[in-house]
Amino acid sequence: MALCSAWIDLNSAYSNFFREIKKGNRTQGFPKYKSKKNRQTYRTNNQKNSIRIENNYIKLPKIGFVKLALHRNIKSNEVIKNVVVEKDIDDKYYISVAVECLDGELLFLNQRL
Repeated sequence: MALCSAWIDLNSAYSNFFREIKKGNRTQGFPKYKSKKNRQTYRTNNQKNSIRIENNYIKLPKIGFVKLALHRNIKSNEVIKNVVVEKDIDDKYYISVAVECLDGELLFLNQRL
């Protein structure tokens, strides 16, 4: 699944490039390889409910259950789309979960972004 995510990123980069060239935008550069030497990440998409959260644990494909410190609860009307696991310089791991809200509920913040 990780290779699938990389393939999707590569495909979208080339699609964007050729779409801009077709429109006549000559300033659009050819997709370049971006080195990720210092960044260690693992991204996977949720296919057939392969990612789920149960009792302060998250189940990840190819890794299994990992203990989780959940900062926000995922509601029943939200579906997990993908997960990014990132290792920082201090050898700490962070998980970022992207969810999709099914009923169109929006979150309004009282602060400027």
